[in-house]
Amino acid sequence: NNAWLNTFSSSATIASGGTLTVTHRSDTSYKRRPFANIDAVAGDNTVLLLNFDGSNGSTTFTDSSFYNRTFTANGSAQISTAQSQFGGASGLFTGGSNYITPSGSISDYAFGTGAFTIAGWLRLNSTGQQHILLDWRPVGSNGAYPNFYINTDNTPRFYVNTADQIIGSALSVNTW
Repeated sequence: NNAWLNTFSSSATIASGGTLTVTHRSDTSYKRRPFANIDAVAGDNTVLLLNFDGSNGSTTFTDSSFYNRTFTANGSAQISTAQSQFGGASGLFTGGSNYITPSGSISDYAFGTGAFTIAGWLRLNSTGQQHILLDWRPVGSNGAYPNFYINTDNTPRFYVNTADQIIGSALSVNTW
C-alpha cells in the first residue's frame, strides 16, 4: 500500500476518506474542535481534511475540517468514481495543469517549527514523471518554501530550504 499523500497537481487518483489531512501538533493557536465525517475524522489540530467525496465529474472539493475552506478546481481536476480507496470516489488530477487551490492565505497552512503530519492515500497512474502533491510556493517563486512531491523515480519527497529533507520508498503504479 502506498500510504503517502494525495495531490494538488499530479497525474494521480486520490482516495476518498482521509485523502489529505494536514495537522499542526505544536502550535496551540491551531486547536480545533473535533468534526465527524463518515469517511475520516478531523481531530482538534487538523487544519485541512479533504475526503474527495462527491458525484462523478464534480469540481466541488469540500474541506471537512473545522475551517470548512473552499477550493477552486483548475484545469480538469474533478471527483471521480472510477477508482476509490474509501467511500466510492476520489480526486482525479490528470496532469500538471489540473489542480485545486485553497481559499485563504498560505499562512493558514504553515507548519512552523514543530511536528506535523500529512496523511492520505495516493494511486499513481503513470511512472517516470514528477508529480507535485502539495506546493506552498507563491506563483513564480522557488527557494525555501515547502513542497511535497513524487520524484521521477516514484519516491515521495518533502522539499524545503532548497533540498529534499525526507525521501521515502518508491511507490508502485496502479496501487493504493
